[in-house]
Amino acid sequence: MKTTIHIYYHLLNLDSPTTTVAALCPQLPDDVAARASRYKSNTAALQHLIGRLLLRDGLQKIKSIDTLESISYTDQGKPILAHTQFNISHSGHIVLCAFSSQGAIGVDVELPGSADPQHLKHSFTDKEWQLIQQDPAMLYELWTRKEAVIKATHYKLQDLHKIETSYLEEQIRMEGGTWYLRSLDFLRGQGAYVAVCSEGEIGEVVIEEVDF
Repeated sequence: MKTTIHIYYHLLNLDSPTTTVAALCPQLPDDVAARASRYKSNTAALQHLIGRLLLRDGLQKIKSIDTLESISYTDQGKPILAHTQFNISHSGHIVLCAFSSQGAIGVDVELPGSADPQHLKHSFTDKEWQLIQQDPAMLYELWTRKEAVIKATHYKLQDLHKIETSYLEEQIRMEGGTWYLRSLDFLRGQGAYVAVCSEGEIGEVVIEEVDF
């Protein structure tokens, strides 16, 4: 049976009076609000809060028995739930939360920035770098795929160069097993790249924009 993936996303409007830390905190459990207060950047705090709101609403939409109050954290600080596989990603004004019907999931969204690609060369394999040199847009296409793998598996950021995604296939051998990758273009109008990695073969991907 293929895995169904649900992705809920929100586009931050920093000019909206309802998109403030003060307005969003009361909608969430106290410990979530407390974590938001640790961020020095207002945008980072908003990304955190919106991510949790997407998680809350997503749990309800997929009819999970988990709630925000049941979140626990790994030693690395990754939020997890007992009965639900999910992952959150954000870049700039874009925040999204992905759910998998079975098996682990990783998702990554990236808005191209002004970083010198040469500074990221060490994170890519030789084959990937050849693709990037031929088409600079491949930098973010490949980066999101590698990040999604990192977030779904036990690999770390320093392992990015070990993950080969240059073939742009939906199947990759990792950790002694097969993982499944898919690049998504639903936010290309925002200039963003998105990829998901799933422990199960990816079937339907349901995408929904959520407003708060």
